[in-house]
Amino acid sequence: MALGESEMTNPAKATNATEIFDWEDSSTYQWVLYDSTPSIVESIFSWLGGAVILPMLLYAALWLISLVSGVAALVIGILLSAMLLLYLVILFSQSIYGASFRRIEYRTTSYWASIGMLGALGYIISSPNSPVLSGFHGQVGSRMEWLLFFADNAVRVMTLDVFDILDIRLSNIVPQSWAARSVVVMFKLLVTFGVVQALLVAYESFHKKVFYGSVKECFWECNGVPDNDGTLIRCTGRVEQYREPYKEISTKDLVAGFKERAEKER
Repeated sequence: MALGESEMTNPAKATNATEIFDWEDSSTYQWVLYDSTPSIVESIFSWLGGAVILPMLLYAALWLISLVSGVAALVIGILLSAMLLLYLVILFSQSIYGASFRRIEYRTTSYWASIGMLGALGYIISSPNSPVLSGFHGQVGSRMEWLLFFADNAVRVMTLDVFDILDIRLSNIVPQSWAARSVVVMFKLLVTFGVVQALLVAYESFHKKVFYGSVKECFWECNGVPDNDGTLIRCTGRVEQYREPYKEISTKDLVAGFKERAEKER
């Protein structure tokens, strides 16, 4: 392959993509994705803020429904959790086996889906109509104790159980039955999954990334980037196919052929 002259001759930041790129252009280009004003701390606070607000909004919505019908709120919570879990499985498989240029998008969406499911699962666990509520001991009738219980378990995951070392507990609610312990494990797995997805997206967003693809593939690569305004995409050139047949050789033979020369130039 050879890298042709860049289609984007002006390095200044542009704002109208349709003026400099053609959506129907099927040519393969080299793209460089990088953060012009990296602010890891700002992004972390933004994601952590969403991780708190979104579950609380879903929990509050289900609680409001429970004022009308507790059973209906529980059923809606279970159905919502089941749909989000299925969605997570689909997104996770796509992030591994799907198109690589949409990986950031899949991981970002997976993060928010897992965070949203925490709110629904939290309501299912703490609902007065919950089938697992009897498996918990403590002030299970207190909303504040449940909030502290979920916060305690989330922090334990993110700090690798430092709370256990320091013998700190934010809540007096304790799971006793196997069913109660099982749903707590599920809660912790969701937190772990969300943290891992957030770290992967943060890593891919805050280091310069070079990839190849068409304008459409570039769109999907950028679509899942959290900070779309601060992150820039630069088209550095068009990749052209050899006009002659492909040149192919085993890596062993390539190394053997140039090893002596490489040693001399070292």
